[in-house]
Amino acid sequence: MADLEVLLDPAREARTQECPAGRAGLLLKYLLLFLAVLSVIVYVMLACLRMDYPYELEWMEGGIVDHIRWILAGRSLYVEPSLEFIPNIYGPVYFYLGAGLCKIMGVGFFPLRLISFVSSLGCFWLIGRIVRRETGQWTWAIISVGLYAASFRATGAWMDIARVDSLFLLLALAAIYLLRFRTDTGSMVIAGILMTLSFLTKQAALFIALPLVLYTLLACRGWARVAFGVTFLGLVFATTRLCDAATGGWYSYYLLNLPGQHRFIPIIWAGFWSVDIGKNAPIALAMTFFAAILGRFIRSRREVGFYAMLLIGMVGSAYLSRIHEGGGENVLMPALAALAISFSLGAVTLLSAFDVSAGNGSAGNGPAIRRALLAAVYLAGIWQFVILAYLPGQQVPRNRDRRSGDAMIKTLARLNGDVLMMEHGFLQTLTGRNTFHVHASALWGIFQGTDTKLISRLRDDFRQAIVTGKYDAIVLDEMRDGKPEYLQEFGKKYDIPFRDFKGPSFLELFRPEIEQNYQCIGPMFPNDSVFWPVTGWAVRPGQIYVRKDKIVATNLPSASQPTAR
Repeated sequence: MADLEVLLDPAREARTQECPAGRAGLLLKYLLLFLAVLSVIVYVMLACLRMDYPYELEWMEGGIVDHIRWILAGRSLYVEPSLEFIPNIYGPVYFYLGAGLCKIMGVGFFPLRLISFVSSLGCFWLIGRIVRRETGQWTWAIISVGLYAASFRATGAWMDIARVDSLFLLLALAAIYLLRFRTDTGSMVIAGILMTLSFLTKQAALFIALPLVLYTLLACRGWARVAFGVTFLGLVFATTRLCDAATGGWYSYYLLNLPGQHRFIPIIWAGFWSVDIGKNAPIALAMTFFAAILGRFIRSRREVGFYAMLLIGMVGSAYLSRIHEGGGENVLMPALAALAISFSLGAVTLLSAFDVSAGNGSAGNGPAIRRALLAAVYLAGIWQFVILAYLPGQQVPRNRDRRSGDAMIKTLARLNGDVLMMEHGFLQTLTGRNTFHVHASALWGIFQGTDTKLISRLRDDFRQAIVTGKYDAIVLDEMRDGKPEYLQEFGKKYDIPFRDFKGPSFLELFRPEIEQNYQCIGPMFPNDSVFWPVTGWAVRPGQIYVRKDKIVATNLPSASQPTAR
């Protein structure tokens, strides 16, 4: 790719500035760079503003913190499902790394968001480094980094929250970097270890790794040909056997068996391409097409083969995750990271192909055509940034959300005894309670599976706990944007009329038992304008139910006291 340095030839750029068309092209170039840098700055500012927010940015964050509390209490992460705890279907790396950091900094959202934020910056650096090595130019490296940063909202505003995704992607990109730019056996082994750690953070790394295993078998020589595949697959197998032995087989159940039980969503099969990719990254996709078509004429087969396998892995991983039940916008992160890289590689390939075909623009109308082509490429990049644009202010909780959260904690503190709030369990620890309650997201995962015996057992356990008054109070969740269609399907599966669903709470399954044994004393919040998560599922604590035999003893302030100003 050293020949691509010609694109930054100072003499050519000086000649370009001598004509109006050339100056227009330079203006577009600087505007494109400005948008790229601005996207990174906006993301960093948003992440810093959100990092110390004491409540959930996304409804499952509290459940992730409960995983950390569970580990720090000295308990195994992968255990038999119970009313106390069920782990989410992810590997252990993020949780144990988070537990180590929380032991130093204190348990809460901040340390976990810090891991994700630092990981996202690492992803920026690796994306930029890959493009810089391929093109020989920082210009295109900055543009690719900016495109990935600009996809913040398109990927669910997920890069900096207390979830596994940014760490998983960082480890995968580190392995990808070594696979692309190193050929020795030692580097292939290190890449295999990094990809294993990515898999042990989120299983989607498996779909990224497998095409790259095929690439190394075909493109590398000697022991390097098998080093990556043997290391990755061997470590995945070994860690699975060891963790199964330590957990009685529950590790495989959560990471492999349970995800395999979840159904695919047919409407997403085409929607992924038309909406998730086609709507969010059409220009990057077009540049990827140019890279695929033209790259085989000016790049080595090794380069073309590597990026073909990379795109199959990264986009394929996002696709398989997205069409799976429960796959949110966050699963698009690997796909949009790969397309951010391929945008710049496609743009440079297009320009380089023109230079080759036109004799480097030295004859005829070559220079004028090239300037027009360059301006078109810059304009296309600008349009891609426009497509990804979002309103930053909507991604940050407001002061009234924080005040409403503070008032909620006071309300919870005044509730006597054990309070079950399955969708926001960690928030109770802010009242001084140290109990464990399974998070609803983990229960939904099991109930969306096919193990009817386990589902019946958990359902009976919850019904018994509610009927016998195990919990002194119960808080049901409510949803801002109505009831999605899949709740109707879920209701049919468990014989619950759709009209009886008043929110997304798992405890809706037991509303008759709750209303028989508990008394609703009102909503948690005074109106519909406060304390909604800024990303993910728009849910929040809703109606408060107190055991009927304890209703008189409950010293509960009015839930409408916090102002919404």
